Amino acid sequence: MEKKHKDLQDKVEVLESANSKLTKELVGTKDQVLRLQEHINANYLIINGVKEHVGETNEEAALKVDEIIGEDLNLPYNCSSARRLGKPSPDNNRPRPIRAYFLSQTDRFAVLATKKKTKEGVFIGPDYPISVRKVRKVLLDKKKEAEKQKCRVNILWSTYEIIIDGLKYHWTEIQNSEDTNNRMEVVDSQ
Repeated sequence: MEKKHKDLQDKVEVLESANSKLTKELVGTKDQVLRLQEHINANYLIINGVKEHVGETNEEAALKVDEIIGEDLNLPYNCSSARRLGKPSPDNNRPRPIRAYFLSQTDRFAVLATKKKTKEGVFIGPDYPISVRKVRKVLLDKKKEAEKQKCRVNILWSTYEIIIDGLKYHWTEIQNSEDTNNRMEVVDSQ
């Protein structure tokens, strides 16, 4: 009986070790996927608040981007491509965002550096994939929470980590702890 118990304990230890190794590999793979997704969108910007008319074409959207960048930001630029995102609203009172492609990241960075010069109601920002936006939200929420507690906080965007009072946390650790807390809240409320 003791021998069987010992054999089972050994098997559990081997499985736990393998599980730990696979978990670390998975986290590394998730980070690689996030970086690749960011790289794919590296030459795009999202422009919100630009008026839209019914039946607007992609060429007209590109001309509007040229106008914003050329006139508002005083930057020489010809938009290579732009399109509206999503379906138009039935009453056309809320313009859809424009996703604009830049041939070079230098042009894109120049626009981001001067984006505060745009007309009121027009906002320019990077085009992050949904998965990256979710990770950024996890990190920013944790930062706000830590700042409320008067902690020193720094986010390392290149590695998706946050440093709180000198302790480094990966975004998956924060997300996993929040998932556990949410599950515990559900169990407590039942």
